[in-house]
Amino acid sequence: PVPPRPAALAPIAIATFLTLVPLTLLVPALTELVVDRHGGTRFHAHLFVALNQLAGIIAVPVAMRWHRRLGSTRRWVIALLALDAVAFLGMWRADSLGALFAWRALDGIAHLPALTFLMIAANRAGGARRGASLGLVATALMFGVGVGLPTGGILAARDPLLVYPVGVVLLGVAALAAIGVPADPASA
Repeated sequence: PVPPRPAALAPIAIATFLTLVPLTLLVPALTELVVDRHGGTRFHAHLFVALNQLAGIIAVPVAMRWHRRLGSTRRWVIALLALDAVAFLGMWRADSLGALFAWRALDGIAHLPALTFLMIAANRAGGARRGASLGLVATALMFGVGVGLPTGGILAARDPLLVYPVGVVLLGVAALAAIGVPADPASA
């Protein structure tokens, strides 16, 4: 069996945590970001949340297929997190509801595959202790949600648009943390 590489799990957990915080920052400010800023309805606000997940669900199998052909989980995670930061920047600068939704779809296309590849990296780095490594990723996910929601509420109380630049920075730092994700055995 492959021995576990606990030191390799730290950048995976950090990147996972930093990836979830921006996603949940947006939730407390939905009304301000979608309804007030872009003239949407409550339905549009709910669609904003669902669109991210739907786009991600569609993107994961496509990204997995490309990953099998092009390899390097580390590169995929870095690129997807950087793309997600660009999507947050786009949402911040969107001048219409349609543009906001297009950037939100890109957010989902980048976000869910990035998390999927972080789980793959944790599984590989865990060796014989895969369950523990995946548990660490799940813990990082939950902490990200636990930190993101109240932080989003604090930011929304000051200025709802703050959630976007903070998200850009966090996703950028997550991409940098992903540099420490172990290389795949084939690309090491």
